[in-house]
Amino acid sequence: MSILQIQQRLLENAEQISLTERAFGRQQSRSLQSSLKSLYKLRKYLEYEFEEVAYTAQVDVVSYRIFEGNERPTMMLLGRALDSFQTLYAIMYATVSTGLPRDTAHLSSMALQTSSMEFAYAYSGSVGFVFTVPNERLLFSESKLDEAMGRLAEIATASSTEEIKGLAPRFGLAPIRAAYKWLSALSSSSVGVDIEWKKGQAVSLNPSWTPSRWMP
Repeated sequence: MSILQIQQRLLENAEQISLTERAFGRQQSRSLQSSLKSLYKLRKYLEYEFEEVAYTAQVDVVSYRIFEGNERPTMMLLGRALDSFQTLYAIMYATVSTGLPRDTAHLSSMALQTSSMEFAYAYSGSVGFVFTVPNERLLFSESKLDEAMGRLAEIATASSTEEIKGLAPRFGLAPIRAAYKWLSALSSSSVGVDIEWKKGQAVSLNPSWTPSRWMP
């Protein structure tokens, strides 16, 4: 199957799971419980197939899960949390591409296009989204997209103001400001995120970031 075919099946599976979960919540039964188990099993299989086909097509898979909020996430929170992360990643990609600290958030159309994450599907269990990013496979080194995610993790996992000040000369003010905006969007509802950057079976980034670590 192609990526688009598996993607469609994942979307259909998510809809079936949602409907069955609601029905099970209204009236629990063994048949509904069995159906849910089968649907969850199918989802795992489809997710595995999606990652395998994506790897062959030189497409990375990015899982973005929001969890542990004080209240159910609103559309505004989800929009801000996703948009601000995409902006941060694009700025970091532009930074590592030039090898120079960046103090402005103005990006070229090429940088924006190359670093854009495309929606693939959503999944239940907290609030989860999966995106794809075309990414070349280099034999002896990581790509600029890989490097951008690694540098982004350095900023997002900083635990003190002193660490942030130390990173600013390396990356410039633009990535720091973008990271602050992203973490602010998350901290408004006290939520955390779990992000996985997948290449086939390898997970190159899987942090559990706490957005309140270096918020004032």
